[in-house]
Amino acid sequence: MPSRPATSPLDRLDPQNLSLLEPLKPMAKKLAHDPVDAHIGSRIRLRRKQLGVSQTELGKAIDLTFQQVQKYEIGGNRVSAATLFRIAMRLAVPISFFFDGLDGAPTQVEPASNDVQSIMALKAALTVPEIVNIQELPRRQQRAVATIIQGLFERR
Repeated sequence: MPSRPATSPLDRLDPQNLSLLEPLKPMAKKLAHDPVDAHIGSRIRLRRKQLGVSQTELGKAIDLTFQQVQKYEIGGNRVSAATLFRIAMRLAVPISFFFDGLDGAPTQVEPASNDVQSIMALKAALTVPEIVNIQELPRRQQRAVATIIQGLFERR
């Protein structure tokens, strides 16, 4: 009885030589979605949908393509800290929103300062819906913003 022809290159692999595939294992692990990335992505999607913002609109607001937003939302790509910050600003949530419900995530972070006004100002800054380019403001407003920021971080 004649043997049937191999249908793919994998069918022709000699089981004795599977050690040749060892170098590919790290790449396969990279393709696996990290549960934390998936959680953060699902939180991005949740908030985006709550606001009625499309992937395209969010992408344009943070200088990304909708495909990249899509990859973040499914956890296929890891979101950098800078990008997560821009997403939080655009979606008007604190960065901690994306970690809510994550196993092992702290539920409450103690403030480093007792200055209630500084804490409230910082919290307000984190929930501003749009990022303002300070350099586009008039000089007087630039100085006022700089004074506020310096006041927030002064050591007492």
